[in-house]
Amino acid sequence: MDGGTVLRHQQADVLPFVRAASSTVACDGNTKRVCLFSDDKVFLNLCEFDQADQNQNQNQNQNQLHLQPELQWHVAHIPPEYIASNWPIRYVAADDDGRAIAVAGTHGVAWYSCDTQRWRMLRNKQQEEAITCVGGLLWYHNYLVVACINRECGDLAQLLFFARNRQLDMTSDMQTVVLEHPAATISCHNSNLLVLCRNNMLYQYAIFDDVDFIQVAFRRQIDLSASGAPAVDPPRVRSLQWVPSALFDTKPAFLVHQGTMLMVVEELPFDEAGAGAGAGGTKDAAAVLLRTAVVSDQVEMTITSGVNFGNMHSTVWWFGASRLHACLISLEDFMDGGTGPLVSSPAQNQTQGNPLGRQQQQRVAIRVRPEFFPIAVSADKGMAIGIDQEDWGAFDDHTVAGLSRLPVRAKLYLHNILDHMLTLAANASAAADQDALLYAACFEHLEFFAHAMEILLHEVLVREMDQQHRQQRLPATPGTPDTAATTSGGRTLPRVIALLRNFSSFYEIVVHCARKTEAAFWPHLFASVGGPELLFRQCLATGRLETATQCLLILQTLEPSSVNESNILALLSRAVGAQNKPVCLEIIRFLGMAAASDRPLKQLLERLHHG
Repeated sequence: MDGGTVLRHQQADVLPFVRAASSTVACDGNTKRVCLFSDDKVFLNLCEFDQADQNQNQNQNQNQLHLQPELQWHVAHIPPEYIASNWPIRYVAADDDGRAIAVAGTHGVAWYSCDTQRWRMLRNKQQEEAITCVGGLLWYHNYLVVACINRECGDLAQLLFFARNRQLDMTSDMQTVVLEHPAATISCHNSNLLVLCRNNMLYQYAIFDDVDFIQVAFRRQIDLSASGAPAVDPPRVRSLQWVPSALFDTKPAFLVHQGTMLMVVEELPFDEAGAGAGAGGTKDAAAVLLRTAVVSDQVEMTITSGVNFGNMHSTVWWFGASRLHACLISLEDFMDGGTGPLVSSPAQNQTQGNPLGRQQQQRVAIRVRPEFFPIAVSADKGMAIGIDQEDWGAFDDHTVAGLSRLPVRAKLYLHNILDHMLTLAANASAAADQDALLYAACFEHLEFFAHAMEILLHEVLVREMDQQHRQQRLPATPGTPDTAATTSGGRTLPRVIALLRNFSSFYEIVVHCARKTEAAFWPHLFASVGGPELLFRQCLATGRLETATQCLLILQTLEPSSVNESNILALLSRAVGAQNKPVCLEIIRFLGMAAASDRPLKQLLERLHHG
């Protein structure tokens, strides 16, 4: 460069990136809550979904809960001495209670206690450099399970079990399991530890633990290379989970998330294993035949929730193509192997003479906004939790404070599942209605349960009205039966109303839904409820004066004025007798808005005085 050249300094801006911990290890702790990590920090979301947040934002989007980001994140700064020699972080795992976070970089392992806000690392540098975590790490009760390669033992592949209440130290008395080949991925379900090794061998172990004691027993090994097409490729496997089943010990089935494909690998029953049967009709244990079925080829994330709700034993979730899919495994499916709903489709069932079978129709597709990426599923609250990727306000500040304001979003899915249960088919049996009732009853204690039921009622009502409008616009074809008449028996709205009648908030749900819906939809709604006047009288009989007051506008629209006046008088009399001033003021305000003069109000007060 000559002396006349002018050097211009350009400013480079480094944008921070965060990843979901579930993208490294799909353990229960990572899929129950939002856990993110960056180059040197871990962000664990601690927010609770309370009624205040829901009430504040339900007018913005009726099924999207927006949560205030302040003080929702527990930020754990990874020790600089660990980052300096072990960057980048490869695996992150939170425990089930959200009280501990474990990380592993190029070497060693460290874990953080949210209670004491302190990190624990291996006792010395020699131990840290001796192990390299490969295949992942996870928490099992009070133990940290690490799949690693131990250089002190000649690059031996091992499973290490570190007790939470002890120092992080590789002592001679710690529990270890030797593997023939390095692990590709690990997972734990109940007390079953699954390890998929790079040689395509799947190992199952049973864990028996106590506060100061743990024992790991080998159960079985399965060669997944015999699973057929599509073949399992361990380096491409993102997660391995079990299919919940009472027959898992005798006929195991596994969910394998490989690349963007989710497939089920299950052991063939004895009568189908033809080539695997030896002389005398006994099956060779070393030649177990497997069957592979593709569930979906557009999957970004997979979650297995083992929470039991009513007749539904567990749920398998997967996200892809802006849809969150849920496959419900009923108790009957669980006892029968668990794979029926996953490997069967409606078209296959009808082709095989099993039209609209209840067991094989428990799949739900829930559409989510493209900018909303679900990371966890809060099964006990009926919602999926994730991050709003297009809200860039949090990225204006690249510091820890800025990243800790990442917007958390929660989407209710309870109404989607109930809607699916009630509309399995036009000829759905009473068993499907019973399943929906038992499932919904498990969530009745939640503060936003009534809100979710309003969404269910509203979506079913709007869908049926749209169907009616489309049928009215279609020209009638000679010789074709009336579509409305043929499908009237399969309408979902009466079954939704029958479901809601089992809950104490039934009247509030119907009235609130009607007030938020177009008046043109009211006749169709109250044809299933039983009429607005009947609903009004039931509210009076049960002492729901506020709800009865909200019915006045509906009565004014659908009922004659003479009937409306008598209902207003009855309501005002009850409100005065109960000294309910807010209801009295609301009635007076309604009459002032509905009447052209104050004469109706004076007449009503005179009738109340003389009555």
